[in-house]
Amino acid sequence: MTSRQLVRLVVLVLFAIGVGWVLAHLDWGELKRRLVAASPGDLLLMLLFWVTSLFVRPVRFWFLLRALAGAPRVRYLDVWAASMVGMALNSFTAMRAGDVVITLLLRQRLGIEIHRSVTVMAADALCDFVCIAALFLAVMSFTSTSSEWSGHAASVLAVAAALVVSGLVVVVRLRAWLLALVDRLVGAMNRRWAERMRDIARDMLQGAALIAHWRISLPLIAITGAIWAIVGASYWLGLRAVSIEPSAALASFTMAAVTLSFIVPLGPGGLGAFEAAAVVALAVFGVPLDAAIAFAIVAHALQLASALALASIAVTTLKIDYRGLLSATSKPSPSIGSS
Repeated sequence: MTSRQLVRLVVLVLFAIGVGWVLAHLDWGELKRRLVAASPGDLLLMLLFWVTSLFVRPVRFWFLLRALAGAPRVRYLDVWAASMVGMALNSFTAMRAGDVVITLLLRQRLGIEIHRSVTVMAADALCDFVCIAALFLAVMSFTSTSSEWSGHAASVLAVAAALVVSGLVVVVRLRAWLLALVDRLVGAMNRRWAERMRDIARDMLQGAALIAHWRISLPLIAITGAIWAIVGASYWLGLRAVSIEPSAALASFTMAAVTLSFIVPLGPGGLGAFEAAAVVALAVFGVPLDAAIAFAIVAHALQLASALALASIAVTTLKIDYRGLLSATSKPSPSIGSS
C-alpha cells in the first residue's frame, strides 16, 4: 500500500466514524421538520445572493488576468464561462480538476499561457485565503463557547496568514536576487527549458510585485470584500431559512470554516467536508446538531445545483471544443480575445 492510499484509507475511516457518530446522535424527526418547514422566501433569496456571487467572483479573476497576464482585451464573458465550467467540475470531481480545465480553456480560447493562468489563479486564491483567515480570526471573539480545535485553528491560521504576507513582501523586495538565483539554477538545463523556466519565474515574481502595488491591491481588496459580503448574506439567509437565529458573526464564521475546509480537496465538491465544517462551526455557537445538518444540506445542495446550471449555460455560451481542449497546450497561441 502506497502512502497516498494509506492517507485515503485513514481519511475514509475517520469520515465513516464521523458519519456514524452523527447518525447515532441525530434527531431525525427534528431534521425533517426543519427541512420541510424551511422558508421558501429565504431559500430563494439565499440562492439569489449565491448566484450573484458567482457573477461577481469572476470579476476579480478577469481583473487579475488583465493586470498580471498581459491580456487587456480579454472579455469578462469568457472568464465567467471558464470559471463556471471549472467550478462545476470541482463540484463533481476530486482534487480540483476544474482548475486544470480553466487553464486549458484560457489557453484554447484566449491564448493565455498556462503558467500565466496558474499565476493568476494563485493570486486569486491568495486573496480569498487572506480575507477568510482574517475573517475567521476576527469572528472568534464572538463565539459563544470556546473549543480546543478553534483555538488551534486560529493559531495555525494566524501563523499561515503572517507567513503568506511576509513571504509576499520578501519576494517583492528580493525579486532581482531571486531572478538571478533562477538563472544560476537553470544554467545547466536545456536552453529551451531554461528559457521557459526563466519566463515562468519572471511572470510569477512580476505578478507578486504587481499585487503589492496599491493600484492593484486596492481594487482587489474591494472586489474580495464584495464577494464575501454577498456570500455571507447568502449564508445568513440560509441559516434563517431553517429556523436558526442568524447573526453576522454566525454566518461569517460558518462561511469561513466551510471555505477553509476546501483547502485540502479530498473529495468531489467538498462532499462531507462541507457538511462537517458547517456542523462544527455552528456547534461553536451552540447550534444543535439537527439544525446544523439541515443548514448544511440546504446550502450545499443549492450551491451544487447553481454551479451545474450556470456551467451548462457557460458551455453553451463558449461552444467548447472538447476534442481540441487537451491539445491546447501544444497549439500556437491565438490572438488574445479571439473566440
